[in-house]
Amino acid sequence: FIQGFCINGLVNVVITTVEKRFSLQSTQTGIIASSYDIGSLIVMIPVAYLGGKLGANKPRWIACGLLILGLGSFVYTLPHFSTSSYTTRRDDDGESVELCGSNPTDEKCVGGTTGLSLYRFVFILGQLLHGAGAAPLITLGTTYLDENLDKATSALYIAIFQTWFVVGPALGYVVGGQLLSVHT
Repeated sequence: FIQGFCINGLVNVVITTVEKRFSLQSTQTGIIASSYDIGSLIVMIPVAYLGGKLGANKPRWIACGLLILGLGSFVYTLPHFSTSSYTTRRDDDGESVELCGSNPTDEKCVGGTTGLSLYRFVFILGQLLHGAGAAPLITLGTTYLDENLDKATSALYIAIFQTWFVVGPALGYVVGGQLLSVHT
């Protein structure tokens, strides 16, 4: 649930906000979004091979993957905390007009977003870690359930396990949509 909620839900909802805030091009945010798949691709075969060997400790592999997934989420949030606050451009009446990120050279903006596009590498690293961390759960989770449950109930537990891969992103989109209305 958490994997789908964070990676397939929240990250996809905020990608356009990240694009505007950090003055990124669509191709750059596309690379950020696809970095999850690249991270998964890099570690999927070694994880499936080594974690699937006889005597391999699948729960340990999955736990290490989830720790890496958590580290990826931490890295993904670093640009938000290490940059200056959003500032808005104000018109003559003092009303907010737009974020300064859309026109950082305007004299009404306090501080610009110059150099913020370099944070895309931090987002890419976070997504690579997300992909690498999710790989053990995706590849070894189902086989772990199948190996440790009796044949009569394993199908039910695998179905529940797979259901959370759908419910997580759905709730991630709902919660992420609500969080977009909160100005940061």
